Amino acid sequence: MAVEALAAVPAEGSDAGQMRFRDSRSGHVFVVGTPETHGALWQGFMDGALAAYRRHDVEVALEYDRVIDGRSTALFIAGVEPGGRVVAGLRVQGPYSHADESHAVATEWRGHRGEHALRRLIANRSGAGVVELKAGWVAHDAEHRSVLREAVARCIVHATNLMGVRYGFLTADREVAPQWAVSGGKPAWWIPSAPYPDKRYNTVSLWWDLRGYRPLAKAGQLELLDAEQDELARFPPILPAQRGPVEGSA
Repeated sequence: MAVEALAAVPAEGSDAGQMRFRDSRSGHVFVVGTPETHGALWQGFMDGALAAYRRHDVEVALEYDRVIDGRSTALFIAGVEPGGRVVAGLRVQGPYSHADESHAVATEWRGHRGEHALRRLIANRSGAGVVELKAGWVAHDAEHRSVLREAVARCIVHATNLMGVRYGFLTADREVAPQWAVSGGKPAWWIPSAPYPDKRYNTVSLWWDLRGYRPLAKAGQLELLDAEQDELARFPPILPAQRGPVEGSA
């Protein structure tokens, strides 16, 4: 599926007032938005995600038809090429008030070993705030693909921070999980993997604690994270009830 360029998304500067940062290694801009306020960008993000998931025959995991209305997405971050095409990103669900709201509990681990352990983990951490990161992707034909994947991994930290919570987590196949963990993610090793979206995969959960991710980040990532967070801090909050950064997360 071809994803059309979004002329409405300028690749240079911040004069449009959109919350954003520039990935200094790829030169691409990552724009923070919500489906309600950034409709064209959201459509480009979801179409790009569909193409990426379809390429790996896991489009069922994207749940495009359920998610496209935007109601389950608190915010999303889209990586945009200089020409305006969305080539990477992720979306955020939450914060969760109880574990049953989690897609991982309700769908991925449902009926499998580890369901109750994951439920307890989310419940125990929900008091400090938990969000779930979904639909992380990078276009297969994007320039600087490996660099962009690390930028999306840093977006996990940015999104969790922007949501004003302490914990962010995502689920991924055990083989690719280390690629997302470079920004300081840590696997919940005691929770058995789930065969999601089918038995070809061993899906695990990775967690970011904004009070403890820094020692776990891959060399070179902290400098990029700090610079990007400084850029994002120049913009007003994107969510009406958005809280400030978690104390001790800097």
